[in-house]
Amino acid sequence: MTPEERIAHRKKTAERILKEREEELIKDREHFEKITSGNRWKLFTGLTFFCVILALIITYDTFVDVKSVPISDNDYRFERSLYVIGSQSVWVDDNLFMVPFENMIGMDLNSFQLINSPILGDPKYISFESNYEDSVTPLERRVHFAQKRISIYEWFPLVQILLLLPLIVFFYKRQKPWYNFAQMTCFLLIFPGSILLLFTLIF
Repeated sequence: MTPEERIAHRKKTAERILKEREEELIKDREHFEKITSGNRWKLFTGLTFFCVILALIITYDTFVDVKSVPISDNDYRFERSLYVIGSQSVWVDDNLFMVPFENMIGMDLNSFQLINSPILGDPKYISFESNYEDSVTPLERRVHFAQKRISIYEWFPLVQILLLLPLIVFFYKRQKPWYNFAQMTCFLLIFPGSILLLFTLIF
């Protein structure tokens, strides 16, 4: 191959590589426009604001309590099948609450009350009174609380952070590989998980 042929070959190769890069950039831009417009983007926007509203509702329910509802001794039951060390399991319907043994001293079995969340109506706590006295200590009345186990309110603020991730993806649109991955993660994990979460809280 002569020097002129080598120069022509290199020039042709460079032009081909440049053309391939331009085609890749065009494809990337078309793909980015596809995932940030049309019905797909409308669906993403709607589900994003659904997650934001759900995060606000759960946050409000986490910090605000409604009036306690008295429950009779027929509405709850003690159970030791879980064999939790240091606590007694108390079931109210299908809701599990863990009461430390030291709080059960002098427990008033007729003082149980259930505290629900204000919007979703999900059980959050049980409360009960204990009365204790001995030869040294005068009669002392205390109110104890036990949070529901396996509850959405135990996961603050992790749940809120996950539900707000789509909002970050919504505002920080970038024609980058990470953006496509982030949007797909929202569609495959966060959006289905948020809908499932809402159904578990309502029903």
